[in-house]
Amino acid sequence: MKKLLLAAILFAAAISGSCSKDDGDNGNSPALPSLPNPNDVCSCMTNTSFMKYCYENFDLNGDGAISKTEAAAVVSIGFSLSAVGDNPAPLTGIEYFPNIQEIRIYSEFLQSKVDIDLRHNKKLQYISLNLRPSGEGEIRAYIPETYEGNKRSDVGLTYCSQIYGKHASSDHRCWIVDGKLTDAASHGLTTYTIPDNVTTIGNWVFSYCKSLESVTIPKNVASIESGAFSNGSRNGLTLYCKPTTPPKILSFSSTYIVQIYVPHSAVDAYKSADEWSEYADKIEGYDF
Repeated sequence: MKKLLLAAILFAAAISGSCSKDDGDNGNSPALPSLPNPNDVCSCMTNTSFMKYCYENFDLNGDGAISKTEAAAVVSIGFSLSAVGDNPAPLTGIEYFPNIQEIRIYSEFLQSKVDIDLRHNKKLQYISLNLRPSGEGEIRAYIPETYEGNKRSDVGLTYCSQIYGKHASSDHRCWIVDGKLTDAASHGLTTYTIPDNVTTIGNWVFSYCKSLESVTIPKNVASIESGAFSNGSRNGLTLYCKPTTPPKILSFSSTYIVQIYVPHSAVDAYKSADEWSEYADKIEGYDF
């Protein structure tokens, strides 16, 4: 209780000491938030559920504080982000955990507009922000340039509204590394055109997006990895495929595709190609 009371007293100082966001396009990390108590990384935290989780799990010597040394030993963070309220930066303080390799944050019915800033967490290999916005809820994710993308069948960044960082697309909807679309912030989208510089659509990119009804695949896409469109859209998913050569597919893993439009000259090629052939009765020619 004393810890939480201290946090409330220091709340204003933590907010004023936190850096302002840049536009995130270049992937640069801002300055670390100031620590009212230099011996406790939790003293800058502005969300009580995050603070409580850290005290309960990472105070290894039981002194009532999380030192920078203790924070540096943490490699995984996973908890329910409750009581967000109107806090615009509920994970303030995560910047002091430089060695985390995976983060799993979940919450039901997030109604706030929040920033999740992970730019200091440059060893992240796995991010799952299972924060389901409702009403005016919106999530902006700031990602470290070292992040290579979602490799699991998980929500990843699906529920985000914007992605910022070195590998973010100009519309802030995609994370693209060396031509590979690894994550998509698809919250609120019903139709989406994948950026032209994508050559590979990664595993599970559009998974769990219930609102998405159509996706346009650019002409340079040569491969589509497993489960990329297994989104379970309520109304089914329509694909508009611009490549004249059918992209190689590991596995569609989707029963939700209701129609596939391809160039007129490529209809036969798509209908006979591996994986595509399973949807032959749904493939039609289209004027792109």
